Amino acid sequence: MATRQSRLRGEAAAPIPFSHHTWSWGITAVYYAIICEDADNSLPLRKQTRPAHLARLQPLADAGRVLVAGPHPAVDTNSPGEAGFSGSLMVVEFDSLAEAEAWAEADPYVEAGVFRKITVKPLVPVQL
Repeated sequence: MATRQSRLRGEAAAPIPFSHHTWSWGITAVYYAIICEDADNSLPLRKQTRPAHLARLQPLADAGRVLVAGPHPAVDTNSPGEAGFSGSLMVVEFDSLAEAEAWAEADPYVEAGVFRKITVKPLVPVQL
């Protein structure tokens, strides 16, 4: 079993279960990173479609299946204004890669033309 040191006090922290066979840190859920790139000049479409996009994501969040989700500002600020966004990242639990891909492709942002490209990859969260 792997252990880690507390960064603050230098004392041993609680052991983290680790399986060398699965590279799992005690996490049994399978998460997928859904990496989305926006189309050029998609901010008006993003604003218009945002309520449907969030409504579709909400049941997964309510079920505790969303690890993190949010847009990538096109400029270095949390409030990009008219500069808009360059894409989005969602890390969500699904039963399979195929299920995650199908869910991502059915996002309202895809239908509206906000996302020009979507990449879905399995992700193993690291416990720090």
